[in-house]
Amino acid sequence: SEMCIRDSNGIIENYVELKAELGAEGRDFKSKTDTEVIAHLIDAELGRDPGGSLHAAVRRALGLFDVSHMGEIEVVGADAVSLVDSVVTNDCSALDIGQAMYTVMCHPDGNVVDDLIVYKLAEDRVFICVNASNRAKDLAHILEHSRGDATITDRGDDFVQLAIQGPLAAQVLDTLTDHDLSSITFFRCAEITLAGAPVLAARTGYTGEDGFELYIPVEHGEQVFDAVSAAGAPHGLLPIGLGARDTLRLEARLHLYGNELSLSLIHISEPTRRRGIS
Repeated sequence: SEMCIRDSNGIIENYVELKAELGAEGRDFKSKTDTEVIAHLIDAELGRDPGGSLHAAVRRALGLFDVSHMGEIEVVGADAVSLVDSVVTNDCSALDIGQAMYTVMCHPDGNVVDDLIVYKLAEDRVFICVNASNRAKDLAHILEHSRGDATITDRGDDFVQLAIQGPLAAQVLDTLTDHDLSSITFFRCAEITLAGAPVLAARTGYTGEDGFELYIPVEHGEQVFDAVSAAGAPHGLLPIGLGARDTLRLEARLHLYGNELSLSLIHISEPTRRRGIS
């Protein structure tokens, strides 16, 4: 589905207007949480999440996002880590095997090519998740800086990506794997078997909640989706779209490329380390 919130400043202005409107109607605005207020915004402006039920499901239980539109790039070879270090602002060489980091890729003038998550799967293998609209641009940027023993491959057509987000995410996924998911801590990842399929499971997300992002070979995508849906149904799992995704990330103060980040904005004070390694 198409994102309905196109401008972060716009939704903030509407948030302020809503505060005033609720106060004018005699409602006790102070008793409402930010989640409840944004739920009103969804109801009023998006018209497809009455009462903010999808937003609230992720905060209270769990939601399932199909984010297969995202892009994936893999860099393999003895110089894979040093190549990635040369194009992003954080330090991939400092990561442990199985650790991830949020970072940005920049032009020499400091403007942002894209924000992305880098997964260090081995000393000679790095997996990168990029924004869907920037997939070709990001691949071209990395190829432009290619050097040494490093093979760069666009893997965007090879994976289904599912995000299971919410406080019950680990409990539900535990029923589908023999892997100890508690060993995959925040911004860590592991290659596991889940619902009978090989999966790269990462404890990352875009909602501010606990949860996992799953990178699944396309031939296993439907089977994993069905298994997660069935396992989560008794716990209130709902499929979540991009409208609620945007309000969730906004509430968690997470960046969206094209809004808070772009080639046309100067980002000298962006707190890009908040979601990565400290």
